[in-house]
Amino acid sequence: MPVFWLILVTAPVATPLHVGNFPSLETCQQAVYSSQQTLRGAPGNTNFQLVCVQASTGKAGDPDPPD
Repeated sequence: MPVFWLILVTAPVATPLHVGNFPSLETCQQAVYSSQQTLRGAPGNTNFQLVCVQASTGKAGDPDPPD
């Protein structure tokens, strides 16, 4: 099964942070949408970006996701 990581990038310091694992791109994108709706009204939280990245293909030899 493939694994998609949800990555949070904040500004002005663009240090990426792994914040979640998802079984499909669609579920990862749903988490992005949900998070953006939640954080949209919060003061001072406008300088962030959430990105979905495929971390593995689900095939033998792929690295394990982080704990």
